[in-house]
Amino acid sequence: MGSLVRAQEREQNTKPLTRVAFLFFKLMFCVYIIYSQKLDRYYIGSSDNFDLRIKEHNSGLYSDAFTKRGIPWEKTIVLDGLSSKQAYLIEKHLKKMKSKKYIQALIKYPELFQKLKVKYS
Repeated sequence: MGSLVRAQEREQNTKPLTRVAFLFFKLMFCVYIIYSQKLDRYYIGSSDNFDLRIKEHNSGLYSDAFTKRGIPWEKTIVLDGLSSKQAYLIEKHLKKMKSKKYIQALIKYPELFQKLKVKYS
């Protein structure tokens, strides 16, 4: 009888961890490029919720943010289905390039963006 109770306790103790682990692994990220016609500039970012994030950029939520000056921002391209590490590495790569032509090439040829997903997997 005692071993049955301990087995049930073990099972109960692992359920919350299993749920947390499941949620953690299901959380997907994206890297996005948005454009401001006002500034004629692109902005590169990453998020686990692009729709919410672009609303934040366009609301001026953060008073000292760079993106506040360029409202309204438009979606140009989103690479989704990434792990947080992949999103971070791709975002870092894109920002390091510091090239409007490179960004425009990614927009024109989305398969290049997909190659980054493979490169940083």
